[in-house]
Amino acid sequence: MLNWHALTGRETAEYLVTDPETGLSEEQAVQRLGKHGANEPTGNGHESFVRALLRQLMEPMSMVVFSSAVIAAVVAINDRNGGNWLEPIMIVVLALAICSVRAWRDHSAAVTNHSQSQLNPLTVRVMRDGVVDSIAARRLVPGDIILLSEGDIVPADARLLTATSLVCDESRSESGISRAEKSADTLTDATAPVDKRINMIYSGCPVVSGSCKAIVTATGAAATEGRSAALLENDPAPQAVPVLSADAMKTWRLGVYAAVGVSVLAMGLFRRTHDLKAIELIITGITLAYVALPSGVFSVLGSIFSQGSLTMARQGVILRNLPVIPSIGGASVVCTGKTSLLTTGSMTVERIWTPGGRLVSPEGDGLGSENEYRLLEYAAICSDETSDAMGSAIVAALEQLSRENDELNSRYPRIARLPYGFGRRLMTTIHRTAEGFLAVTKGAPDILIPLCSFCDTETITAICEQMSRDALRPVAVAYRLHAALPEELSEEALEHDLVFAGILGVGDEERDDSADAVKELTEAGIRVVMTCGEYPATAEAYAKKLGILRPGDDTLTGTQLTQMSEPELNAHVRQCAVCARLSAEDERRVVEAWQSAGEVVLATAARVEDLPVARQADASCSLGITGHHAVQHASDAMLSDDSFSLISDIVRLCRSACDNARAAVRTLLAFSMGELGAVLISVLFMGTTPLLAVHMLSALLFGGAPLAALLAHEPPDIGIMYRAPRRRKACIPMRETGVFAAICGIIIASVTVTAYAVGKPSNVDAGRTMAWGVLCFSQIFCAVSLRSDQPLYYIGLRTNTRHTALAFISMVCVILIMLFGQELFLLVDLTGIQWLIMFALSLGSMLLFELTKFLRPLIRQLAGLPEA
Repeated sequence: MLNWHALTGRETAEYLVTDPETGLSEEQAVQRLGKHGANEPTGNGHESFVRALLRQLMEPMSMVVFSSAVIAAVVAINDRNGGNWLEPIMIVVLALAICSVRAWRDHSAAVTNHSQSQLNPLTVRVMRDGVVDSIAARRLVPGDIILLSEGDIVPADARLLTATSLVCDESRSESGISRAEKSADTLTDATAPVDKRINMIYSGCPVVSGSCKAIVTATGAAATEGRSAALLENDPAPQAVPVLSADAMKTWRLGVYAAVGVSVLAMGLFRRTHDLKAIELIITGITLAYVALPSGVFSVLGSIFSQGSLTMARQGVILRNLPVIPSIGGASVVCTGKTSLLTTGSMTVERIWTPGGRLVSPEGDGLGSENEYRLLEYAAICSDETSDAMGSAIVAALEQLSRENDELNSRYPRIARLPYGFGRRLMTTIHRTAEGFLAVTKGAPDILIPLCSFCDTETITAICEQMSRDALRPVAVAYRLHAALPEELSEEALEHDLVFAGILGVGDEERDDSADAVKELTEAGIRVVMTCGEYPATAEAYAKKLGILRPGDDTLTGTQLTQMSEPELNAHVRQCAVCARLSAEDERRVVEAWQSAGEVVLATAARVEDLPVARQADASCSLGITGHHAVQHASDAMLSDDSFSLISDIVRLCRSACDNARAAVRTLLAFSMGELGAVLISVLFMGTTPLLAVHMLSALLFGGAPLAALLAHEPPDIGIMYRAPRRRKACIPMRETGVFAAICGIIIASVTVTAYAVGKPSNVDAGRTMAWGVLCFSQIFCAVSLRSDQPLYYIGLRTNTRHTALAFISMVCVILIMLFGQELFLLVDLTGIQWLIMFALSLGSMLLFELTKFLRPLIRQLAGLPEA
């Protein structure tokens, strides 16, 4: 690999056969794309169905089941009387069918996850044939000329050609520097380490500030210099709230092993007196462990979460990281910005003040002095109208006074710019005039005033406070005329000894639905905290309107925060509803303090400075319209229309997904306990097993397990946003889930054993046929009943039509198998009375499942469970 940093920009362009002024031609780009491939990391696709199926087949328990089929086939070969060949064949067929269903479920979840990640593809401005255009980053090729600015993600490794105040965040690259200052200068040391290569930018690193022009040197998997951590979009945040606790899963496995061991031991003891074959004992024990172990749980959970992400996408929320659903569902604190989220982002200039003048409204009072006109004009030329809402508001105010922005641009042509920085809160532009070079600086008054000469600080502060109480953002403007252009266009050279021009009061109307969303989150037990860079009085005014700041709540400023130690902040943070005048590091400290208090934090992010907050929070949401690319690709979710109401929507939907996951786990647990209990009770008290391997596998396939995955389509409960958040507990409370699953499992086991006991006196095969039918029907009814904690007659069957349809199809399949598939599934004909008893036991199980819901308070009390 070449040492690009040791080459000049011209040498790099010549080596890559590129014109730095016009870029590649489209023909060259197409040829190089075919040679180098798409600009994507390797393995960026999704798992195919075939690979998912092979993975399922290679699981240890699947291999064990297939080995039991081999054992059964060997016994059939050696049987002089002609062995039963149907049993090993059916074991293989049913095991393959179960693995196929699980593989298809995993494949569908992977496809959904991949499609979600493609909804907001990374784009980049590139120069081709002398024309600048935005293209998908995956189409970049070595030699492309790219243009980047603040908030962009570096799409590939590149050598800088020009750079203006460029700073990149390389904390997750090989250099490990969070604020890496860049320059287009050529380095003489060819062996310079990565952190010293200031003229190189690396794939996946956000542009914190400044702008640049660079030539791409490596794409895709070849972009190795800065890819020690991979692209931001493939770097999910750590999962704060687990789905299932590891201890619960271990207990489940141990319980299954113990029950299977007792069953096999009991069958071994009784097999001589009840004519049980040793091979039947082994195969039954292996199959029982396979159907009872939680091997299919994570497949079902993946299906539920992927369906939940699709539902969120239809609501306007793009979920980029599926494992974060439990964190959002368990969120107890929302740290949110103000502009474009709680407010519309459509700013207007409502007040103007100049030194020695009066506080006027450009719309109502009109402008009377030349100073007021000059203030507005200077503020307009020191703005980026296309990307800055405030700049658009200033230009709109000028247009009301019949002043055209194009006229200003011709009178004050811009020759340089120092971009706005979140840390310094200022922006400076340099313009050529007849008198010399005019430098105009605009930004926060408290930052700008110390840079000015002869300011009436007391009066200016009072004006700012008055604007802030009226929920206006004060914006100060100052200027300086230079006879000659400074040699170095830097902050130190331009931003000192300024002439104070005045203050603009900029308003931003709150969204109509923001107050309702805050109220809904508050009723759900979630604390809403406003964290912003506004003046404290401005932030308080908005927070009171929206219901965020209530009696007894405090406002914390950045100055106060810097004076607090970590223990002091942790002790005080619960009283803070508004955190104003914060830096990016201050916001990160606030989030960390809430986490130290045991809360799960959902944070919003818009600008590239919010990246530390997005990474620190348990879950993060970016703004889809006004948010920077870097934040959008680093966050867990993206709000399509920048509305705060979507925050309450995503919390509701994630809570619903967690509820559906809990119902699915409870259903699968009940199935496992039901089959384990049926076999264990029958073996201990009757000396024979009511179910053969074929029966258990087919019950898993037809009896209701596929119904668990369709719980993903269950709508949210009506009272879902009136429950307290689960915070850092697992989103599936295994103790509670285990208790109610055990009760349902006992019901399934009881009716199955009863059916076997009724049918066995006439014929063991008839007893097993009745037991299999009751087991399948009771599992189907259990899956229908456990959809919700509400009674079935209350929620109805139409709220989840897919689940209801599959339940009906499953029952029809079971009946058809019992009528026409007896030989394949080792069943026999039943009498009319036996059919009636079987249906009566199945319906009885349904009534018992529903009765359990009415007895939930009593069961909770007896089991020592906390209140729901």
